[in-house]
Amino acid sequence: MTGQFAPIAAQIGRLLRRTALLFACALGLGAGAAAAAEVAGIKFADSSRLAGHTLQLNGVGVRKKAIFKVYAMGLYLPARTDNGETAMDMPGPKRALLVTLMGLSGEQLADAVVRSMSSRVSKEELDKLSARMEQFRSDILQVKDTKSGTAITLDYLPESGTQLVVAGAPQGGPVPGEDFFRALLNVWLGKNAIQNDLKDGLLGKP
Repeated sequence: MTGQFAPIAAQIGRLLRRTALLFACALGLGAGAAAAAEVAGIKFADSSRLAGHTLQLNGVGVRKKAIFKVYAMGLYLPARTDNGETAMDMPGPKRALLVTLMGLSGEQLADAVVRSMSSRVSKEELDKLSARMEQFRSDILQVKDTKSGTAITLDYLPESGTQLVVAGAPQGGPVPGEDFFRALLNVWLGKNAIQNDLKDGLLGKP
């Protein structure tokens, strides 16, 4: 009897192994697809390289003003977190990637960023940051206009500071200080974030 059923048993074994392999592949594909993200038609890679470091995509979102979509944004950190304070205080390099969804002048962008930063820090912090905010504003003003689809990168490296890069071109030099980049992230991740659903998206929350 054993000899009669051996070919059938072998076939069943091969079928089970093939099914297990297909299931494992499906799981792998699902995990990979979930890692990257797309929002407002803009695709964000699941990881990004910064000065030899690999950063993980923490989350994405869209900045809206009235009925307009202003920019899509992705946040890259050394490790993923769903806590805003943890993200801002996390040591190591970080990257905020903004892709414009409408045309913006350098002056509009500069005023919006600096005003948003200054209105979300204490007077003592503002006194420490004001000169660097003016430097950053001046760097942004070097960009006369940004068309829809322009990539604006805010890169932070502990050894040098915050570097503004627009359409692949660095604007000015790094703005020193971890406190400066924290104040930047505070605009999107702080207790008084500029837009709650954008904050949730950047923190990977549904």
